[in-house]
Amino acid sequence: MGLTLVLALTGLRLVLGPVLVLMAYRGAAGAPAVALCLTAFASDYCDGVLARRFGVDTPAVRRFDSATDTVFFLCAAWAAWLLHADLLRPWAWMALAVVALECARYGFDFMKFRREAAYHAWSAKAWGLSLFAALVTLLGFGSAVPLVPLALALGIVADAEGLAMSVILPVWTHDVKNIAHARRIRAAHGAAAFDSVRLPAGVPVLVLAPHPDDFDAIGVTMRLLHGRGHALHVAVAQTGASGVDDGFCDPPTAEAKATLREGEQRASLAFFGLAAERLRFLRLPEDAAGHALVDAANTAVVAALLREVRPAAVFLPHGHDTSVGHQRTHALLQAAVEAIRAGGEAPALTVFLNRDPKTIGMRFDVVTPYGEPEAAWKGELLRFHRSQQERNLRSRGRGFHERILEMDRDTAASCRLSAPYAEAFELERFDTPSARA
Repeated sequence: MGLTLVLALTGLRLVLGPVLVLMAYRGAAGAPAVALCLTAFASDYCDGVLARRFGVDTPAVRRFDSATDTVFFLCAAWAAWLLHADLLRPWAWMALAVVALECARYGFDFMKFRREAAYHAWSAKAWGLSLFAALVTLLGFGSAVPLVPLALALGIVADAEGLAMSVILPVWTHDVKNIAHARRIRAAHGAAAFDSVRLPAGVPVLVLAPHPDDFDAIGVTMRLLHGRGHALHVAVAQTGASGVDDGFCDPPTAEAKATLREGEQRASLAFFGLAAERLRFLRLPEDAAGHALVDAANTAVVAALLREVRPAAVFLPHGHDTSVGHQRTHALLQAAVEAIRAGGEAPALTVFLNRDPKTIGMRFDVVTPYGEPEAAWKGELLRFHRSQQERNLRSRGRGFHERILEMDRDTAASCRLSAPYAEAFELERFDTPSARA
């Protein structure tokens, strides 16, 4: 029943398009044309909503929806030209650019994927909305400016982005939001499950967390390693005091904020089940903005930590990130390994660089998929960081745990996993004194 209703709504536009052309040939415009366009818009909106609600938004349905939109808008363009060629002629070059890009996209998609794309990107949605608005004003009121040139400009942008996404994507994929989403899908193509990663039994694992809470963002993977019997060590590089709102801490001093955040980390790790002696706060000297200095003294501290723990694996957020703290912690790790090498030692360790909401770009080499029970547990773990929970609620309108879980949902979707969530990592290996892969 659900699929039939969705297909009927989508197919309605296949009927409305030719009807609009027939009306144009008869010189009919005004209210009837506006009513037809609004009906087409309603069907376009409702078929997507109902497809998701009934769980029938399959690749075939999405392709049919995209093809139907193309047919309807081609008919609408034909009708608009028949009725208002004089108004549209100044913008004909933009219309030709859209047609050329559409043809290029279809040709490229069929050559690469053997089928047409069905991205339903945000830019395409904006274009579709502007086209409906332009049609209403043009057919209903005989006005072309400013909506017609605006719609054509958005069409050029949307088609250019769609072509770029087709170039980026390694395989045919539907429902891709934008170029950044396409790049994440490409990065995730062929990612291995963390279950396939087998570190030697019982070897130490170090989490070099830039701030209190970075351990918890990869809590499911850490729980997996803890369950395998690995000795987890957590070293928090920076105080994270700058991440606490003044109103959340009394007195709102840097020391009080640092103590607060350290207390939150201790509480979350007690809930996790990690022994208190496995947690240390490095409190690396920071600059005026509260970011760890990348200097010889801090490099020596991290190098001493690596010599003491001798981990087979180190986990930390990816350095290609808008967070300066994440950038510098990654840089300090690299500098510390180089310093150890310079002393004649050859540390053999694998670095797992995890995705964070602020990560700009990374490969997805390894992912840890997980389900709703694990998500509920991870949410509880993250909520121990009350200062970050409140700060995110105030500045972003959602809790800290919601922000992390939403990212993990996006990772799972990008990797086309059956699990609803996943933590993602890029691997960086230090194997010999002179080579890093």
